[in-house]
Amino acid sequence: MDQDFSSDDIYTIAQNQKQSALTEEVTFKSRGSRRWNWTIGAFGFYQKLKTDAPVTFKKGGLEMIQRFMNDAMSAAGAPVSIEILNETMPVYGFYDTPVWGTALFHQSTFNDLFVDKLSATLGLRLDYEKTAIAHDTHASLLAQTYMRGKPMGEPTTSEYAINGKEEDAYLQFLPKLALKYAFDSQNNVYASVSRGYRSGGYNIQMFSDTIQGQMRSQPGSEPAGNIKEVIRYKPEYSWNYEIGSHFTLRQNRLWADVAL
Repeated sequence: MDQDFSSDDIYTIAQNQKQSALTEEVTFKSRGSRRWNWTIGAFGFYQKLKTDAPVTFKKGGLEMIQRFMNDAMSAAGAPVSIEILNETMPVYGFYDTPVWGTALFHQSTFNDLFVDKLSATLGLRLDYEKTAIAHDTHASLLAQTYMRGKPMGEPTTSEYAINGKEEDAYLQFLPKLALKYAFDSQNNVYASVSRGYRSGGYNIQMFSDTIQGQMRSQPGSEPAGNIKEVIRYKPEYSWNYEIGSHFTLRQNRLWADVAL
């Protein structure tokens, strides 16, 4: 896929993935219609994702990298320049990203609370999730070095690599509260508030950018900064509010749901 989304021949990306997953949920509920109805349960999952995602830099991309490298040396005051000899440069990337998590949850509904036909629902969920990534990204660059316009020896091949393993764990408490007033079994109004959450993870497309950063520094050097902070994206949180109503009109011929 032409990932730069332009008419220039900069770089392409291919992505092959193999995914497997296992989930299980167990719940227990109160029986019948009672003043207090409850649900309690546990949930667990495991997901394994293997990704082979090479990024191939074409002529335009290599010219851009060469310009960045020469600009960096010029800014440092070095009388040296680089000419990249590769026709294309694959940046190979292999990533194993397992994720597993578990949750305990409980929900209670109290009917005829304070007055007839008014109910309150309280939900609680404790969520734990662990993410990890084993990564291997590498590339080779063939280049000729010049000193004040004159070649310095033979062309050399520089190897660039980033590999390792990172992991993170997330623990969240997610509450929910809802109130409902039922005029009858088919007509009601309600309001609810709940906390939403999505765990963080890793953006594997940042590895090719980090390899480029290595190339702009010294050949074979380690990536600047903490690679975990470069590839990681943070969890997302939200508070969700909803008010609405369910109505049955025209002698059960028309059903209407309104929510905001």
